[in-house]
Amino acid sequence: MDDKEIEEVSLNLGLKISKPSQAQEKFHILATSPQNFPILEIIRPQDSSRFYLRVMRIGIAPEHKMGLDIVTLPPF
Repeated sequence: MDDKEIEEVSLNLGLKISKPSQAQEKFHILATSPQNFPILEIIRPQDSSRFYLRVMRIGIAPEHKMGLDIVTLPPF
C-alpha cells in the first residue's frame, strides 16, 4: 500500500482527512470521524521508510479533565 491508497481507504471508510501544517514527516495525515473524534494519525517518517506509524488520540473535555485525578508515584 502506498500513501495515496492509505488516504483513499480512509476516505472510503467515511473519515475526514487533514494534513497538519507543522508536520515534518514525508507522509502525515489526521483521519477523523464525522464527529471529529477520536483522531487517528497515520505517519510515514521518511521517504525510504517501509512502515507507517498509526497513533490514536482522544480529546478530553476540560470539565472532565478536572475529574481525572492522575496519581504520580514517587520514584524508587
